[in-house]
Amino acid sequence: MSNLSFNPKSPEMVCLWEWASEVSGLQVIWDMPNAPKPQTCGKEYLSLGLVTGPIKYAPHDERRQVGPEQIDVVGIRRFTLNVTVYGEDALDIGAALQDSLDLSKWTDKFRAKGIAFHGDQGVVDLSAQLETGFEVRAGLDILLSYAVNRTDEMIFVEQVELANLIDGTETVIEAP
Repeated sequence: MSNLSFNPKSPEMVCLWEWASEVSGLQVIWDMPNAPKPQTCGKEYLSLGLVTGPIKYAPHDERRQVGPEQIDVVGIRRFTLNVTVYGEDALDIGAALQDSLDLSKWTDKFRAKGIAFHGDQGVVDLSAQLETGFEVRAGLDILLSYAVNRTDEMIFVEQVELANLIDGTETVIEAP
């Protein structure tokens, strides 16, 4: 499996965007600095944003020898996707998104793109008073992961030179 791309146009991120769009029925945007936002006056929409990641899931990646001088280095990376729903039905739509994550329709699509669903942090009411009125919002942080696979070349030590600092002699040990 290859490394996941966090570019919003990558197949993996498009898959997450399609999930949010289809389940919510709302316009979906990526929450990025300086990105245009929809006119929010009375309009429902949804934003996706990466909160954390990639984070190593284990302290060390696993190394597997695949040839005489080649090894694969494999590991798991986790990341958190934040979903924020704006509009009067934000909490209901957030709950629908949360419930959909256990459906094989979506877990299979995620898996086909190399993404695994691990859980979520629950739907949270983020509603706030703004200068022009009250904005209903709901948030949902989703825990996801993907595999990384890199190839590395094994480096062999052919000889070691030892220096005796007491008597100044040197010893060379050759590899068998």
